[in-house]
Formats: sequence, structure tokens, C-alpha cells
Amino acid sequence: MLLGVVGLSLMNDNGNTPSQLLTKADLAQVNQLKAQNARVTPIGPVGTDAEEVEPPDETELYVTGTFEAPHPGYTYRLYAVRGDAVTYIADLHPAPGLVAFRVAVDPATVDQLVLTVEPAASPPSEPVSPSTQTAG
Repeated sequence: MLLGVVGLSLMNDNGNTPSQLLTKADLAQVNQLKAQNARVTPIGPVGTDAEEVEPPDETELYVTGTFEAPHPGYTYRLYAVRGDAVTYIADLHPAPGLVAFRVAVDPATVDQLVLTVEPAASPPSEPVSPSTQTAG
């Protein structure tokens, strides 16, 4: 897989800059989308029940799940995958428990999201299989 920028179309909400690709979402709204036949895909890593949620109209992407704190010195990292190309989106710092985030990328430019646990001090790298990682 290649790591890099692969043509993700960024959406600006309320004047946010394109670097703000991850914002907290209303958990009730995301749960409602899930109940309305949204596409729900597990995205890893082990130790979370993190899911990608894409509404039926395919206009938005969300990450939701129950998170535990990663080991000290580690962070969750979110990537978008399109074909063989992988693009780093952001580090996630969720409070332990059930949370939801809106991912400000055009779903048409993403085949899947991947969530990893990586050393916080390291630069984003090519993600490894989520099943080989543990959160805490």
C-alpha cells in the first residue's frame, strides 16, 4: 500500500479549515443513521468495537464505537483507503466509552476507513492489519 494524499475531497463545515477532518458527532444522530440502514463496517483495532458508518445517501462518514485508552505513549490513528493508496486522516483521542466522530471526507473518494493504534510520537505510517493490534 502507498501512504500519501490520494485525492480526498475535503468538505468545509461552518468555515472549518480542511485540516479539521475529524469532529465529534452527535451519538444519537449516528445511532439513528445506523437504524436507517446505514452501511456499518468494523474498522478495528482489537480492543474497540469501532465502526465506519455511512448513511444510505452516501454523503457523510462517521466513526463510532466504544473505546478504551490505548497503552501509554500510543494513540489511535484513522486512515482512508482508496485502492492501494492510504491517506492519514487524524489521530483520535476519544474519552473512554461510547463516542462518535464525523469524518470530513467525501465518501465517494474512500473505499474504507482503517483505525490503528500506533506510537504517539511517531509520524503516521502505513497501517497494519487492524486485527493484529490491541487498544489497551
